[in-house]
Amino acid sequence: MKRIQQLFQGKKSRIDLPPGEYEGPVRICHSCTVDGHGATLWTKTETALVIEAPGVTVKNLRVELTQQPEKNVAVRILGEHAQLEEVEVYGQIQGADGTVSQWELPRMVDFGRFAAGVSNEYVVRVRTSAPCKVMNQIHGVDIVPQELVAGENQLLFRIAGMMNATVLYGDFLLKTQQGILRRIYLAGRAVEGAPEHHDKPVAASQAQAPSPELRRQAAAAEPWETVVKGQRLPVPRAGKLFVAFRFAGGTVPVEVDAYAFLLYADGKARQDSDLVFFGNPQSVRQGVYLEEFEGWKGIGLSLAHVSPEVQRVVAAFAVYEESGARSPYFSQLRSPEIRLYADGKPCYQLSLQLGMEKVLTAMEFYRYKGTWKMSFVGAGFTAGLRRLCEMYGLEVV
Repeated sequence: MKRIQQLFQGKKSRIDLPPGEYEGPVRICHSCTVDGHGATLWTKTETALVIEAPGVTVKNLRVELTQQPEKNVAVRILGEHAQLEEVEVYGQIQGADGTVSQWELPRMVDFGRFAAGVSNEYVVRVRTSAPCKVMNQIHGVDIVPQELVAGENQLLFRIAGMMNATVLYGDFLLKTQQGILRRIYLAGRAVEGAPEHHDKPVAASQAQAPSPELRRQAAAAEPWETVVKGQRLPVPRAGKLFVAFRFAGGTVPVEVDAYAFLLYADGKARQDSDLVFFGNPQSVRQGVYLEEFEGWKGIGLSLAHVSPEVQRVVAAFAVYEESGARSPYFSQLRSPEIRLYADGKPCYQLSLQLGMEKVLTAMEFYRYKGTWKMSFVGAGFTAGLRRLCEMYGLEVV
């Protein structure tokens, strides 16, 4: 990640940002056109982008608050005649008139387990601050209406009949006439024998109460903050972190083991001791180690004790493969999720939709300018643990 405020010095009429991830805030103090080329500008809760000058155009940029985006202003517009084109925002927007937007959108809608082989329907309420269009390219899911008004809206999701064990995961966009984008993720799994869902929109006079789906999400989120795959966040201020893989039982007995890879500047491990697992339960300086908490196996981290040469720590999990036996898969686990604890306290939760994977990369912790950052990966491999070890430079015999 890079700081980019210096790119705005010199009052250039056009500023092109190289694709990448940048830590804000950024202030634009002269009239210009800024093309983000898909880059991400982020802060924790502080306003990430402030447009002070008149006649500024910003396009092809993602602006993200990593904490409490529903409560804090991500973009503040002070100059007149500012234009935003294809700008994706996670957070509120303050206009030149001082008005702050009131978007209320879930970051993710998790349908959980729904009946396989038949159509299912869910209704989710959202609040928008401006009219917008629904841009949906998720195969097998229809969303109506396709145009939303400013204020309360009810989105009806029609999920086509899907085969048993089909994983639903994708996202759609809400696009305003002003060129602002809002992204919402969808997740779920078709399961034979699961209940059918046929929610219907309610009359406007009844629409003030949250839908059962939103109530369920709100209850499940406390005291955890829900994150999505690929989300990057600052590491919590804590002496000890714990990454756990949790699930609510399985269709067959499944044992899951934790692994951690210590990687250097080239993205590879240097020796066998850089793999922490049941045969080597802690790293050389004891900054990364196996641990159990609340009955769940996981990776403990005291990042202050990790060798300065280590640039990245990857927390992974794999199903136990017994010699001569048929190997199980993550798809045979119910409600798998990754949880991050900071000094024993609940912190972040990532719900997973997994299929035939045998190995899962859960999280990555990486150094940036002398501090640690983290990313929720949530991606797996069907090839097993050997493939992951080889990717990080370790030979498996």
